[in-house]
Amino acid sequence: MRRTLLACCALAATLGAAPSAPAQNGDAVASWAFIESVGGMAPGQPRQAEHGGWIVPIECDLTGLRKISAPPTVLNSTQVIKELRWRLDGDRLLLQLLLKPSPYATAEARCPALTLKARAGRELDVFYADGERLVPLGRIKLATD
Repeated sequence: MRRTLLACCALAATLGAAPSAPAQNGDAVASWAFIESVGGMAPGQPRQAEHGGWIVPIECDLTGLRKISAPPTVLNSTQVIKELRWRLDGDRLLLQLLLKPSPYATAEARCPALTLKARAGRELDVFYADGERLVPLGRIKLATD
């Protein structure tokens, strides 16, 4: 009985904060609590793409092995990134991660960069959209320097 209880406690500690909003096919939109528990998220420095848009790196790692914006508190190997969703809302860039179950950790545990069409010189406040709550991640400038 004691071993079962210890195993359950260990499993709960490993899973940490679970992804929140269910999507289709077992996928889920990651809650901010989950992202923060595996190390957080931060926007990188945008660079101009060859086609005239902007490549904006988004730093995150769902394995829980690296600190991005918060110290990780759990290890994760059950969820990987299916898609980085984003949209522009005025001068705000809103981000959201769609997760999918995975039987093993892959390169999909790290966020992909996003490609954005916007004018040079524009400054954007970046947020993670956790339902109705917007979590500030930083400010980026689309500069040609």
